[in-house]
Amino acid sequence: MKTQLLTIIFVISAYVACAISAIDGKERTWYGFDRVDFTIEGRHALVVSPKQPRSDRAWVLRPAFPEAFPKADIELLKNGFYVAHFDTTHDYANNESRRLMDKFFNFMTEKCGFNKKVALEGLSRGGAFALMWANDDPSKVACVYVDNPVCDFREWPVKKQPNLIDGFRKKWNLKEGEEKTFNNNPIDNLEKLAKSGVPVLMIVGDRDNTVPFATNGKVYQDRFFGNGGALSLIIRHGANHHPHGLDNPAPIVDFIKQAYNPEKIDRKSDKYRKFESIKNRDGITNALKIFAQNKRGTVAFVGGSITEMHGWKEMICTSLQKRFPKTKFDFISVGIASLGTVPHAFRLRHDISNLKVVDLMFVEGAVNDDNDDPYYLITQMGAFSIEGIVRQALKANPKMDIVQLHFIYDGFFKTLEKGETPHIVECHEQIAEHYKLPSIDYTAEIWARMQDKQFDWNAFGGTHPSPFGHRYYARAIENLFDMNSTSGEISKKTLPEKFCKNPLENGRYVDVSNAKIKNGWYIEKNWQKKSKAYVRPRFKNLEILETRTPNAEFEFEFEGDTVGAYILAGEEAGILEYSIDGEPFKKFDTYTKFSQKLFLPCVAVFTNTLSDGKHKITIRMSAQKNPKSLGNACQIIKFAVNSK
Repeated sequence: MKTQLLTIIFVISAYVACAISAIDGKERTWYGFDRVDFTIEGRHALVVSPKQPRSDRAWVLRPAFPEAFPKADIELLKNGFYVAHFDTTHDYANNESRRLMDKFFNFMTEKCGFNKKVALEGLSRGGAFALMWANDDPSKVACVYVDNPVCDFREWPVKKQPNLIDGFRKKWNLKEGEEKTFNNNPIDNLEKLAKSGVPVLMIVGDRDNTVPFATNGKVYQDRFFGNGGALSLIIRHGANHHPHGLDNPAPIVDFIKQAYNPEKIDRKSDKYRKFESIKNRDGITNALKIFAQNKRGTVAFVGGSITEMHGWKEMICTSLQKRFPKTKFDFISVGIASLGTVPHAFRLRHDISNLKVVDLMFVEGAVNDDNDDPYYLITQMGAFSIEGIVRQALKANPKMDIVQLHFIYDGFFKTLEKGETPHIVECHEQIAEHYKLPSIDYTAEIWARMQDKQFDWNAFGGTHPSPFGHRYYARAIENLFDMNSTSGEISKKTLPEKFCKNPLENGRYVDVSNAKIKNGWYIEKNWQKKSKAYVRPRFKNLEILETRTPNAEFEFEFEGDTVGAYILAGEEAGILEYSIDGEPFKKFDTYTKFSQKLFLPCVAVFTNTLSDGKHKITIRMSAQKNPKSLGNACQIIKFAVNSK
């Protein structure tokens, strides 16, 4: 492709305003592809041209190590992608290097005509740069692939390669010792990228002792998911830091190709639909009729991290706007990572203050309900909580249509391997059947497709799907839309008898200011953490009732049959002792398997079997603690009560 090469050289030579010049006039090749090297602001840069470029001039950019482990890049060149490099290898993703990368990006897109979105590819410390630069302005990024990435400079180079500390300090203008508390790492700068929906692929070796996954990629992954991001993880078992990449680079190449051109699938075909598990029951005709006839509509999305993250939800919003172009929609998203149907039932009217205007509501919680911690007493409460959500919604608006979604995670695999339905999905399905609500069982669909070799779990994206996986979630909902009519009368629904004895149909939050503190507890108006565990942004600066002292005690008077507490369980999470109406004290261990690194939001339900009336609960911090906990602390955001 001499023409491509000469075009780039011509543009480089002409673009003197940015101090760009060709290194020399010699023609180069790289693995059989034409290459041009040049400098911008004294930095080495290069572009390798494919033999048959894509019409969209898609390109891949490496900020470091341009010639290392090139398998994926070679395959991408064969697929029509340009491969570029601008050298920021030794800058530790500092502000100046990211400004220079902006200049290179502008040159490539504005002067050379490359695609306005770039695929970033970062190995090791290059991964830190890729993640930081992508977070600066995700609108410039098609996708991010990082491999054994540095995500916390306090871990590398500070702990792992001290001979580089002086260079690190110099790039970030730090004084000696400040590197130990440095907080401008990729793990501290990810919110914009996470919320943008830009897909991220992370490949790691589980025996990497240079940039250990546990203190780098895993921390980034957890925080990214907690902020609604889409990150796919591939673990190379038994692999160290090197070699980077995969023996077969197809998953990397496919990931980048998908980011530019999603696979087109005929969702209406019999071949596609035979794997779906949709039960329409009484359908969603009310909502579709309202959208078509009234030219307005309100749609709510209630769920955990899979709903909070950018993906199926946005696809459905777009689909509805295309189906009803003259309709004005209000979309309400109340996805909160880590929360299942028990918290949903307490927070529903708090988070959707005007529930009566909602025409269509999607609810999911199976993944978070099915957990190993004792918070939700899920065997008893799986139907109890989802029924409470349904009854709250239909009492607020009897015309509302509700769709239950059962997403998949690897914790369901053992059950699915036996040909059985996960228990929590059965619980939710009991309620869907009792109220004749449409439901979509993705555990059945996605498992069946994987068994049919249509894709594997990594390609799907795991529990928090890649855009590829989210499209399967969205297609099933679109097919549900197709099954329902937009014509006819809009009708009210009659609530049947309760399925459970005491569903959370009047679940609500109560402010912590209602606590009567005896000793050791205090209300902090703009709460700040006192330990190292990560706090998701939505939980910062809240009014919180807190103690870090054994034997601290308060009382809370309430009216209802159920009482609990909406808490943040961090690394110091303690054991609560509680007594209701003078009964003997019982214990509730608030420490979770996630608490070591995260203030996990969760609802601790102390009881749901009281008579519906006035009660008093006394709560004190035990002097005992979980062996894994570092203290005797508790942070309460709200009290949770259910009453008539």
